[in-house]
Amino acid sequence: MYRLSAEVLSPARPEQIWEVLLDWSGQHRWIPMTSVEVVEGTGREVGDRVLAVSRPGPGRRRLGLVDRMRVSRIIPGHLLEVEHLGPQFRGRGEFRLVDEGSAGTRITCTEDVTGPALVVRAVPLAGPVARRALRRSLRALSEVALRHCAAHPPGEDPKPS
Repeated sequence: MYRLSAEVLSPARPEQIWEVLLDWSGQHRWIPMTSVEVVEGTGREVGDRVLAVSRPGPGRRRLGLVDRMRVSRIIPGHLLEVEHLGPQFRGRGEFRLVDEGSAGTRITCTEDVTGPALVVRAVPLAGPVARRALRRSLRALSEVALRHCAAHPPGEDPKPS
């Protein structure tokens, strides 16, 4: 089992980040080289299933690093937990949003996963690089949430564009 965790402080409010976080098909805006789609349910309920595929190149992807997930726990505006079902990785991932008042929102992402022996052995060596990449994605999540909020004031359009 390998744990990867990173956090950032965002000036965006938790509800702003939450909307962008659950816009599964829009996650490519803040997770590089990855396309995500809901394959069962809405992606906003426990039991819903999501498919992510990561690889270089544009467009809809079916080949690459495949990550099938099931939403396992949701506390709206605060916690999104998924179970990684394979085939490359199995385990648990979570996003936590903590309201820090006027300082903004603390965004934490933690992944506890197992995978192919070669990958699991290599991950600790690549840990610092992976943590930097994860922090970069969390900062991008924050920026997307702030842009969405500026473009769509409260009550105007709840879905990120």
